[in-house]
Amino acid sequence: MKRSAPVLGVSETVCASKYEIWWEINQFGAIMCGICGISEFNGGKPVDYTTIESMCRAIKHRGPNDEGMFVDDHIGLGMTRLKIIDLETGHQPIFNEDKTICIVFNGEIYNYKELRNLLSKKNHRFSTQSDTEVIVHLYEEYGYDCLHKLSGMFAFAIWDKRTRKLFIARDRLGEKPLIYYHDKERFIFGSEMKSILECEGIDRKIDLEALYHYLTFMSIPAPYTIFEGIRKLLPGHYIICDPERGVTVRRYWDVSFEEQKEETREDHYVDKLRHLLRESVRERLISDVPLGAFLSGGLDSSSVVALMSQLSNGPVKTFSIGFEGPSYYNELEYSRLVAKQFGTEHHELMVRPDIVNILPKLVWHWDEPFAISSAIPIYYLARMAKEHVTVALTGDGGDELFAGYSRYLWDREAEVWSRIPRGMLKALSTGLGLLNPSVSNRGSNLVRRLKKYTHSLTLDRDSRYVFYMSRFKDTEKSNILSPDLNAEFQKRSVSSESILANYYRQFDGKDNLDRRLYGDIKASLADEMLTKVDKMTMAVGLEARPPLLAHELVEFTAATPSEYKLNGRTRKYILKEAMKSIVPDTIMYRRKHGFEVPLDEWIRDELRDFTRDLLSEANIKRRGMFDHNYVNKMLDLHDNSVGNFGHHIWILLVFELWCRAFIDRV
Repeated sequence: MKRSAPVLGVSETVCASKYEIWWEINQFGAIMCGICGISEFNGGKPVDYTTIESMCRAIKHRGPNDEGMFVDDHIGLGMTRLKIIDLETGHQPIFNEDKTICIVFNGEIYNYKELRNLLSKKNHRFSTQSDTEVIVHLYEEYGYDCLHKLSGMFAFAIWDKRTRKLFIARDRLGEKPLIYYHDKERFIFGSEMKSILECEGIDRKIDLEALYHYLTFMSIPAPYTIFEGIRKLLPGHYIICDPERGVTVRRYWDVSFEEQKEETREDHYVDKLRHLLRESVRERLISDVPLGAFLSGGLDSSSVVALMSQLSNGPVKTFSIGFEGPSYYNELEYSRLVAKQFGTEHHELMVRPDIVNILPKLVWHWDEPFAISSAIPIYYLARMAKEHVTVALTGDGGDELFAGYSRYLWDREAEVWSRIPRGMLKALSTGLGLLNPSVSNRGSNLVRRLKKYTHSLTLDRDSRYVFYMSRFKDTEKSNILSPDLNAEFQKRSVSSESILANYYRQFDGKDNLDRRLYGDIKASLADEMLTKVDKMTMAVGLEARPPLLAHELVEFTAATPSEYKLNGRTRKYILKEAMKSIVPDTIMYRRKHGFEVPLDEWIRDELRDFTRDLLSEANIKRRGMFDHNYVNKMLDLHDNSVGNFGHHIWILLVFELWCRAFIDRV
């Protein structure tokens, strides 16, 4: 295929305020998708139409160009639509032929044309060209088993008037969100918690265990939400609301790590992976609107762009972003290299974010405390991309599938080092703890990593892994929490290790690396990565599609021998082998770099006064959650460059902003 030369014309340094103007002008022209609804139990009062309207209005940012509602006695469904396929006749809710089955749907079904052909042969009649209607007839034909035939990302609700049951489901990996609440009288659901909070009688009481886990992971793991009584539906699960049996949650899919025994040749796995990658990208190119890709210059997004360029008739539109500051916050040189290699129409942006003004808006979109700072570049990247496309392919999921994080290597090596006598390890950890390297010297990061790593060796295997992933360690949590909360958590024996431990009990493989990957696919992938991408792309009317998370590809990779994922010290080994001669070696073998922001610098500079004001003694005491003396100590140490506490402070800052938006409602 002949490729045109890359266009590198959209390259500039801007203040966020320039894009604020674009956002204010176009926020009502964006097209997104969200669903919500209420089911009243036991012959309760009929659903109020105006309540469904309010629920839709709360998530209007997900789809302001199209809205639909259905209310029938004790059931009410609502949606705001992202128009991607069947732009003219895909209005929701959508019904079957005799109006006994109704659906509201968020997502994309990539194999809907094949399913439509299958169902047409079984005499199902269609009135639209949408993927949504396919689900209705698939449910008619197969009931709850229809989920096994769907390939895509989705959250939907089906009302079956014949059985008086509400059937709600979420996709296998958790690409699309589904939040719910229920008591003895009603069941309420929505794509975001905002819609649920529109209903009367919802108590905004903070779930203390969720807060504890937030301090650990910087996000709140499913099924928790920040509010008691409101829960996230786990990926790969569905709910049945039955007027007689109440609410039942069931799992319909899990990924198996039991290795395939029939084939051991490396080239078999490499060839099969390359084929699955290509087919997954091909599926996700289906769209009736402009489409492009996020390009970070890393292996995962570069692989997606490379395959897109092979499958597209014209230049792929690619989008990259960098932050002003130290060079390690800017990867634009690598994304330019990939753009040039594949002749893309490349757009990039160097950002000086107006972080004080933009942060409250982002916290509102996050819905609950969410301190994953890489959400900020995703937001700016999505907002730039939305000026040119409505759908963007991403490289999300590669690290969890192919062992891309350094913690997998550390965890394996720790198995060897942990054989050193425990007393020697504790002595070494204590000695390193006495060192206080200057935060201004990047080389001193080695000392900090050594201190962290050495201490982890004194822990048992699973505690060590959670320690790697934790932001506030257990001792830090005991210092930052108020005495009352410390006493409450001790009484309850709360531990963030339980989050991964619950998943490890479900693991069906034998290899420890695979065990880690399984837990991370279930937890951090869904609760951090996919949540971040959904919230930030939906905030601006852009749909994100991650080809690496096609469930067939995930299942194949899981069953691949672990030595093809982490081979010696080579992470993502099989992906690199599959993309050899396709992705440039410079990209393939460069050092991994996360999507970072200069958080430590921001909190010492432009966010300093803002942070001091929000985390003042009066505000901390008013919340009653944290110890002001310890908070102030962290602020002073960070300001004076005695330590780097940027991420710790960020967690508290986001929590206070969230409280103002959702508790104080100001």
